[in-house]
Amino acid sequence: MIIKTQPNKPIKSMPIPKGYLLSGISCGIKTSGKKDLALLVSQSVAKVAAMFTSNKVVAAPVICSQQQLKNNQDFSVVLINSGNANACTGKLGLEATQKIISSLAKKLCLEANKILIASTGIIGKQLEVKKVASGLDLAINKLTNKSTKNFAEAILTTDRFTKQTYQKIKIGNCIGTITGIAKGAGMISPSLIPHATMIAIIFTDLAVDLDFLNQSLEKAVEVSFNSISVDGDMSTNDTVFLLANGRASNLPISKNSAYGYRQKFQMALKNVCVDLAKLMVKDGEGATKVVCYTVEGAKNNHQAKQVAKQVANSLLVKTALFGKDLNWGRFMAAIGASGIELDLNKISIHLDNELIVDCGCQSSYDVKKVNKIMKQEEITVKINLNLGDSKWRFFGCDLSYDYLKLNSQYHS
Repeated sequence: MIIKTQPNKPIKSMPIPKGYLLSGISCGIKTSGKKDLALLVSQSVAKVAAMFTSNKVVAAPVICSQQQLKNNQDFSVVLINSGNANACTGKLGLEATQKIISSLAKKLCLEANKILIASTGIIGKQLEVKKVASGLDLAINKLTNKSTKNFAEAILTTDRFTKQTYQKIKIGNCIGTITGIAKGAGMISPSLIPHATMIAIIFTDLAVDLDFLNQSLEKAVEVSFNSISVDGDMSTNDTVFLLANGRASNLPISKNSAYGYRQKFQMALKNVCVDLAKLMVKDGEGATKVVCYTVEGAKNNHQAKQVAKQVANSLLVKTALFGKDLNWGRFMAAIGASGIELDLNKISIHLDNELIVDCGCQSSYDVKKVNKIMKQEEITVKINLNLGDSKWRFFGCDLSYDYLKLNSQYHS
């Protein structure tokens, strides 16, 4: 059994898996007074899988969390601040992160190595430890298992709405919940590895073996967060945490579990990640359209993804979409710029169900239908290379005046 949710409309709160408490408060990092400190506590230690940005310039909290994960497998707490990325802040930035972790550990009577941390916001500005430390008591006092709303609001920066979703699945006689909360609207073209920022925290009460948890997260991220782009820019702080505390009392899911259980968990996790990724694109800074690019007929998945990403990131394609102007030649030029081997005479392109390019040339499409499609808020672009059997799905958006306005004025 898998119960799906639809992420098309912002939702104030999600079901909270057993054994988790959340809060979100304002500690004064944001001059607006909006919430800027989010705390998640697992009442049982949780196995944690994580993936981070592959940007060579990384923020202090990313460095600290990566180090924590090298030295420990079980965690109880995740702390996220917004309004300050604590990136490019040197030794002082690392010291600030460590002081905050140490202060929170003392207040929760935990070892410091049980805490993970993330930040999002302005790059290059020192994080004021006193402000964060002064908010920790309130964040702890406000912890609740009744609502995800405050936590989801506290991690936002330029986002227009919160991003939340969940899945419920049955494993044996146990029903578990997987809940995901994320932020991200700009500076999004993640390349997350174990190989305006996106941060996602996904937490479940299911028991999952750590190796299988890592493997499942990597698979889910590749087809979700690593398959979206708002503006083609990679952040210094991109982070995904996946926690599993076992409170659902199922036998731990591992690579040796029944195929049906493994498949259920990985499918539900993928659904959560894809939902959150689509919401990020939908909330792209200034975006008016969400575009699903499906590249088919490629020789392998890597080439299919390469083409999809190239088209999704093309500024000429993005501006044509915003202007509701088909200008299909821009799609063709972007496909050619992907760098893979192509046969121009085999390429076809559909806009929703309307064939606009056939054998590399313009088809006799219905202009009225195409004009109507170009006005939609959600569009599917299907590109068939007709060279093989591989395919990939990638989500992008258009580029509007508001993107330029927002990012030229974003300073707090």
